[in-house]
Amino acid sequence: MVNPVTKSWIIYCRSDEALNPKGCRFGPSEIYNVVEKLPEILDCLCVPQYGKNMDERVILFLKIRDGYSFNQDLVSRVKKTIERDCSYQHVPEVVLEVKDIPYNFSGKRTEVIVKKIINNLPHNIETVRNPECLQCYYDVPELKGF
Repeated sequence: MVNPVTKSWIIYCRSDEALNPKGCRFGPSEIYNVVEKLPEILDCLCVPQYGKNMDERVILFLKIRDGYSFNQDLVSRVKKTIERDCSYQHVPEVVLEVKDIPYNFSGKRTEVIVKKIINNLPHNIETVRNPECLQCYYDVPELKGF
């Protein structure tokens, strides 16, 4: 919309869930744009996890394309690609494989619900079109004790 007085643009939209590890603020789409170019990656989801002192780390969940496997070599390549194409501050602290990524009914990744699940916060799964996939985000051993 154009402001009738100032003639400036006012943009109304929905933004990605912001990440802010160690004071570096960025959106998950910056990670998606880089990671989804890798042939092994079918889909991904990037969310914050909060520690006991409310410090934040980035968790990247990867859905691997058929014919490829999740391993430490892939994790290293994903991290190096993010560092090269974004910055070292964008590199997720934890990278994990998942079987599926949750989406809402309008076709958008549902970062907020996964963020709530991994941070043990109340959440509502009614907005998720594939709620069965949420089971893989509960009680993830690699996310315990942060």
